Amino acid sequence: MPKRHLLPMIGDSTLEWIFIRLAIISFRYSPLFYATGLVIQCLRHGSSAWGFTATRILTGLLVAEAVFYIRIWRPFQARLEIPANHPEPPSNKDRRAMFNECLSNIESLESYLSGWFLGASLDDIRRENLKEFLLWGFFDMDHADVDENDEAIGETNGYISAIEQRLGRSFRDGRGPAKCLRLTLDGAETAYRGLSWYAVVFLADQFTHLFMAWHGFQYHAPSPGARREQLFPPRPQNLTAQRHSPAPGLSYWYQPHDGNADTLPIVFFHGIGIGLLTYARFLAGVHAATKRNGKGVGIIAVEILPISFRLTSPPLDKAEFLCQLTAILDSHGWDRLAVVSHSYGSVLTTHLLHDPAMQRRISSIVLTDPVTIMLHLPQVAYNFTRRGPQGANEWQLWYFASTDPGVAHCLSRHFFWRQNIIWRDQLLDWPADDGAGRGVRRRVAVCLSGRDIIVPTAAVAQYLAAGADNSSASIEVVLFPDLDHAQVFDNPPSFDKLVRLVQAYCATSPETRISTATKE
Repeated sequence: MPKRHLLPMIGDSTLEWIFIRLAIISFRYSPLFYATGLVIQCLRHGSSAWGFTATRILTGLLVAEAVFYIRIWRPFQARLEIPANHPEPPSNKDRRAMFNECLSNIESLESYLSGWFLGASLDDIRRENLKEFLLWGFFDMDHADVDENDEAIGETNGYISAIEQRLGRSFRDGRGPAKCLRLTLDGAETAYRGLSWYAVVFLADQFTHLFMAWHGFQYHAPSPGARREQLFPPRPQNLTAQRHSPAPGLSYWYQPHDGNADTLPIVFFHGIGIGLLTYARFLAGVHAATKRNGKGVGIIAVEILPISFRLTSPPLDKAEFLCQLTAILDSHGWDRLAVVSHSYGSVLTTHLLHDPAMQRRISSIVLTDPVTIMLHLPQVAYNFTRRGPQGANEWQLWYFASTDPGVAHCLSRHFFWRQNIIWRDQLLDWPADDGAGRGVRRRVAVCLSGRDIIVPTAAVAQYLAAGADNSSASIEVVLFPDLDHAQVFDNPPSFDKLVRLVQAYCATSPETRISTATKE
């Protein structure tokens, strides 16, 4: 049973609020503290202040911060000013199909529009406001760059008419005071974090490497021939790694598969955070739970450094990611597997399921706190990028995730909702057969946290449950009612339940699945 460990979502008590606010202040304003200390030293000791060790240390820290700010922080910030390179637009037919799918899965259209317009009332949303939102959502266009005679305008007007019909009211002409959220067109907010924070990231990275290696995982560093990208803080272990990834843009941790035909190897995708640190105990627990005769299921835990609190290269686009992951799987001979992911990792899972070649390999899926189901709703985008923090957990999310420069760059310039949304049938459909020419359904479990401050848990659970009434196959929904986002990895009973669930979904035989899932 795990002990409490680093960096899941904290609670919302007064003491936790005080702790997180002090932590934010210390990391965000560390150069100011160094400068203040230096001024105090000079005022107290005059010209002799430079003979004190404390003065020299404060000066060195201040100089280091200045070099970091000029040489690393500011150039990285400049990336946020570069416009997003949007993917190829879908066909008119596919666009209309997606619009209709979204519209049919909105419980309250008034709340939906208010959410995307940052809490505005319907009276403040007029036709031009709505047109601006739809041009971004379905065409990746800025209204200012579109001629009124453009074909996209005509199609958008049709969408507005459908919305008006559903609402039972018309929108007024012109533009109202409402402002919509356009994730890949709007500016991105970041908050400064000094070298002391990146020292914490560096130490956490070294600890993670030691922990994973201790539990038998093999680190596969980027290939030596790969183009060197900026990576801060640096990873000295990349220089001494004995194994290298066949994918130049993806490093990963590997546990060999036991070769048993009754079990599936696992590909794991982590969420936004400090890399695999939050998940290291979970991965070790899954491997230990599946051990037989000294061997357990294989695990490939892919590292996504752009969302791991580092200043590094942009995330791979969808096509390149699929190509590189395919190279990794092929190098280990994994043709059939289970996918397990948390939070942002569901984006990468969605990319796999949208790819005809890759989805054939995936027999089962376990999603925990997924952000891609019902992604057309405004909650995920708003909660992560626009909500003003109040409670301790919201302050933690705002500073240590939302305004992290790498995360902000990933979400504001590389997160395309149409690529990332997943529907119920897409989770279940598996283009394979049972040996008798009959199509089969993929096994899927979705774990949701009842107090999640990012994901609209109730809407996702209702959507998945509604599908169970209309389908011969259903998605198993596991609810942790008293937990917040990611707290399942820090709550012993829920942690154990999740490990057993993953163990069950790695089993290929029904008998093994049943006995594993019901094990206490």
